[in-house]
Amino acid sequence: MAGAVLAALAGLGGMPRATGADDAGVRIVGVLPAARTADFRRRLPALSRGEGLLTTEPAGYRPVPDGERRAGQPSQGRANRS
Repeated sequence: MAGAVLAALAGLGGMPRATGADDAGVRIVGVLPAARTADFRRRLPALSRGEGLLTTEPAGYRPVPDGERRAGQPSQGRANRS
């Protein structure tokens, strides 16, 4: 089960930072681009047989590559003129 979750995390551009297991289950700590969080949240129940729990918090800011910008988002350094 943890392997499938780790693979999905990596497949969405994320990276695990720490893993651990105890009697309560497996814990995976990692980073994931904010734009991919909703997709990961949708996949988690199937990957964890309905037992996965996702908590999120901001981990900082990184530039978005130009090829990944969404429509309506200004590129870095350009002002958004209305």
